[in-house]
Amino acid sequence: MVNIAKQSVVVITGATSGIGQLAAIEFAKQGFHLVLTTRSDFKAKSVDELIKTVAPDATIDFFFGDLSLMKDVVRIGEEIRQKHPKIDVLVNNAGLHAFKQRITSEGFAEMIAVNYLAPWLLTQTLQHSLINADNARIVNVASRAARNHGEFRVTEDLTDKSDFTVKESSKLYGKSKLLDIMFTGELARRLNATGVIANAVCPGFNVTGLGQCPKGSKQLWRAAA
Repeated sequence: MVNIAKQSVVVITGATSGIGQLAAIEFAKQGFHLVLTTRSDFKAKSVDELIKTVAPDATIDFFFGDLSLMKDVVRIGEEIRQKHPKIDVLVNNAGLHAFKQRITSEGFAEMIAVNYLAPWLLTQTLQHSLINADNARIVNVASRAARNHGEFRVTEDLTDKSDFTVKESSKLYGKSKLLDIMFTGELARRLNATGVIANAVCPGFNVTGLGQCPKGSKQLWRAAA
């Protein structure tokens, strides 16, 4: 049996499918205490059963909410922070490649909200728990798609709610990932004296539900990274 008192804690967003799910499985195999975010009890039960088929003694906590809504991000972050005053690893993995514009109920473009605002806000909310751990790590899942960002205008891009086509979506996705990379660099600078290390990573080309095009599109999949 794993000694829970000595387990390192890893928080992973977007762990109910794709590379986030694979990462959760690997962390579980190594004996980490998993803290996973999800939007539904159904997905939580499904990934819980899957992980425990390969790591029967895995300890898993689920926190529920919609990462496109900043009020949910803050609430989830505060709930995690209260239960876990020390967090060893934070993996901001949840991401979205939208093929048409969708505006959240809070007035943000959904792709910017999920890909950039949510990881930024969650990291800020969990910052003290990360600092409290010895040599904590933050991993922000970025992408080489950031190279295909087109014209970059920070303020305008954060507030842009205009419609876009499937073809135009790639540049907007790239902008959101470039913002993640820039955020990671500044985060590393600010946390330099705390022992917390922040990194951005490109998982490479892979096939997951993140990049699935609408029906009727000639290109069935886009790179999830």
